[in-house]
Amino acid sequence: MRNNTKEVFSFRTLVSKIRNYLIKKLNIHNLHQAQLWDWREGAKETLNPIPAMIFTLKNIWRDEYCWIGGTWINDAEMNPSGITKDMKLNFLSKCHCSWIYVFSSIFSKYGFSWRYGDGLGRYGYTTFKWWLLTYYRTHTYWLHDKFEEKWKEKKFLFSNNWKKYEQEYFIHCSHGTWEKEVSEEKFQAELEKWEDC
Repeated sequence: MRNNTKEVFSFRTLVSKIRNYLIKKLNIHNLHQAQLWDWREGAKETLNPIPAMIFTLKNIWRDEYCWIGGTWINDAEMNPSGITKDMKLNFLSKCHCSWIYVFSSIFSKYGFSWRYGDGLGRYGYTTFKWWLLTYYRTHTYWLHDKFEEKWKEKKFLFSNNWKKYEQEYFIHCSHGTWEKEVSEEKFQAELEKWEDC
């Protein structure tokens, strides 16, 4: 068993070293030190993230990003690639960034996810699994900074209705030092008591 682990580890290490060597030799840069409009944040209110993905791709290919300033840009150890504030990506870098920031999410075995929020204290993530043609959502809803409700929903692509499942209810202390999972009835009773005070 140990030999198999060592073989896998050494193969991964070899692949990683080759990848890093090619990235350095071909002068491929990443945008992790830049401000780039992220489609995962921009698709919050929709079940169709494709327009937001296209917008992110346009930002990459039209050089509509900016490098974040700071001490790292002048430090040779933190900036071995010699990135400057006005530097633009080359063709291979744009292909690499398109894969990292957009396409790798689409082909993920876990489906692709983006943030969900309605501005009313509810937030979570929407995930689309294209091989099942199904949307999944996780929700978290806070009331009075003490009561937390979590649930999940799923919906087939061509369906109009969401199906709720895995509902959980938590009561927290007002200082955030403990939380307790409770039944829906106890949650509603405690919430009513709190609101009556």
